[in-house]
This record gives sequence, structure tokens and C-alpha cells, in this order.
Amino acid sequence: MIVKCLSKKGPIFGRLIDYFRRYHGPQSEQLPPPRGHNLLADPERYHEVNAEFLRNFQDFHSRRRNGVVCYHEILSPDPPEVDRLFAEAGDVPEQQAEVEGRVVAMLYDLGEKWLAERAPDALGFMQVHGPDDDAPHFHLHVLLSGNQIASERAVSLRKPHFLKVRDELWDYTRERYPEIGQFQFDRTKKKEFVREQSQRRSNEKKRAKRVKQPSKKQLAAARVRGLLTSCRSREELTQALRESGFERYTRGKTEGLMDVETGRKYRLATLGVLEQWETRRREWEVEEEAVRKLGVVRRKRRVRSQRR
Repeated sequence: MIVKCLSKKGPIFGRLIDYFRRYHGPQSEQLPPPRGHNLLADPERYHEVNAEFLRNFQDFHSRRRNGVVCYHEILSPDPPEVDRLFAEAGDVPEQQAEVEGRVVAMLYDLGEKWLAERAPDALGFMQVHGPDDDAPHFHLHVLLSGNQIASERAVSLRKPHFLKVRDELWDYTRERYPEIGQFQFDRTKKKEFVREQSQRRSNEKKRAKRVKQPSKKQLAAARVRGLLTSCRSREELTQALRESGFERYTRGKTEGLMDVETGRKYRLATLGVLEQWETRRREWEVEEEAVRKLGVVRRKRRVRSQRR
């Protein structure tokens, strides 16, 4: 479980709530209902939630210089662990939906545990997001008031206490959700991973500039665009992708392609082919429905001729 905390010096509750309630992915997606922490308002009535946060700030915040007005915190389970859950579910939509429901319930439970230890007397608002443009994995957004309810007392968290609460959340995750809780965040490994990823992207750009050749991602995107144009059915596209070294994968409601040789994954939105992909899929669905109806008509005619 990775925890990220961002402090805000202005009363931007409404802006954050509006950001939480909108899906930032390439597809239209229905977000799960939000949850509240110590809220009197219904969490799904966003204007009332914003008004409650604003009242608590205007009536009780100390307004000291450079004081924190609110916190935007993000909780995220280890992506490989969640990916494994979806991989085990296979490509069956019902099983994928069941796993997604489990992950959403886990995140809300972990969010409630985090807030109970982090700020038991503050206002909180939580919203789960699936893979989107901000993060390619499930995560929980948390809005936390900068002062306690009806009090000037700040909701501060010194580093030793923060680390203690975070470690307790890790222990809780490992104990209650062993399927996603085996990972323990290591800052050294994280920095090494980020450095390696940055170096790899830099090397790709330098190589493309030096040899004046497109990158692997650009080549993959061009290949997929060509297949979408030439293939006449979904089955033909799947076969052509496999022959080109790609396998389709689905994580939640996000679709993508994996390079079988390198193991690298590309979301359709990242390749810039999502719109064309959706257009072709709709066209194929219309054609398949027309063929199905034609088959029904032919069967009826055959039955009538046999009765005669």
C-alpha cells in the first residue's frame, strides 16, 4: 500500500471534490459511490459536502499564515498484486466485475482504517478511481479537512507519527487482505525503478533522434492502426495481432496490448488508437448483428418450406 499526501493552503474543497467525482480515463466510466468520514451530508450530494467542508473552515480554522487548509491524500495498493487478481479472473466479464468490486471494497475499507488512525476528528471524503490518465491502477482519493470538526486544532501529522500510522496500515492490509498486502513499499527500490524507467525513456528518445527512426511505441501504434483498417472482423484482428506479436489484455475497464517478446504493455489510449478501436468495434458489432438477423430469417424460411 502506497500513501501519498499533498497539503493545500487554500479552501479548494469544491475543486478537489469535482476532480474526485470525474473519471479521467479515455472511456466513459461510472465511478463507484463515494464514502464520507464524519460527514453529516450525504457523500453523493457533492454541493452539500463542499458546503460542510467550507463551513468548518470559515467558522473554526485558525487562518494562521501558511496554515494547511486541507489535504489531498492518495492510497494505492501495489499495482502488480492487483494486476494478478485481474489476470486470475481471465477474460470473463462477470469475473472481472467481481474482482473490481472486491478491489473497490478493499480500498474503501483501507481508507476508513487510514482516516480512523490518521484523523479521527476531522472531515473526510473518499472516492475510488480505476485505471485512468492520472494513474494506470486502482487508487483511492481522500479529501481531509485541515482542522478538526468545530475546532481550531490543526490536523497535522508529524513524520514519526505518519510513519507509524502508515506501517499500521501496511500490517492491517497484510493481515486482512493477503492477496494484495504482501508488498511493502521500499523507497530505495522505488527511486531505482523511477530512475531506470526515466533512463529507458531517455535512451529511446536519444536513439530515435540519432538514427532518425521511430520508437517502439510509435511502431506499435502504426502497426495497430494498419490492422484496424485492414481487418474485417474481431476474430481476424485478434489473429493478426497475435501474428504481429501482440496479445490483448484487460484490466478493469481498460484495454491494451502487450508485446509478447518484451512483455511491455501499451494502453490503447497511450498508443493513440482508442478512438479508431472503438469505432471499428461498433462497426463489427453492427455487422455481426445484421448477420445474426439474416441467419434467423433464413432459418424461418427453411422451416416454412419444410412445412409445405
